[in-house]
Amino acid sequence: MTTFIKWFREIRLEDVPRVGGKTASLGELYGELGAAGVRVPARFEVPADAYRALLDGNGLRDRLAAILEGVTGEGVTALAAAGAELRGLVESAPLPAGLEDAIVSAYRTLARESGSDRPAVAVRSSATAEDLPPERVLDLQAGAAGRSPRPAQAEDRPEDVEARHGSRRADRAGSGARRSPALRQPQ
Repeated sequence: MTTFIKWFREIRLEDVPRVGGKTASLGELYGELGAAGVRVPARFEVPADAYRALLDGNGLRDRLAAILEGVTGEGVTALAAAGAELRGLVESAPLPAGLEDAIVSAYRTLARESGSDRPAVAVRSSATAEDLPPERVLDLQAGAAGRSPRPAQAEDRPEDVEARHGSRRADRAGSGARRSPALRQPQ
């Protein structure tokens, strides 16, 4: 079963392939240096497993790979068109079963544990491969720091905490995206 939520308290540096370098570093700080007075807010992360589940559950791996096959990164117009097509497929795909509920539940837990009905969050999407040489070619990041969604309520949707897998800067991925571990079939 896919684990859609990982709390900073569960994350360490060896989790880079699942959560990316920045989140793994925050998890390490949270878990290892909290007793020394280093303050990292308790937060959660939606690991790359959720993105892989989105790809697999919607049959997108082969479709995305086919779009990227002809992209060289040298033709700006072709790159922008491929980026738009990729984003369209990913953003229109239904979320994996259980992901929405997991995000809403985690946000409610975060609200309860922080003592705030609107805890501020930083939302970013990042290809974990950017942290793993030699595949530092993917810079698929989008985010919003310091977000304070409305109070956690029963009708919360993933958009309330900006849980998106697409990126407005995806065009920058270029031809190197074909080597992305996310597009490879699981072993």
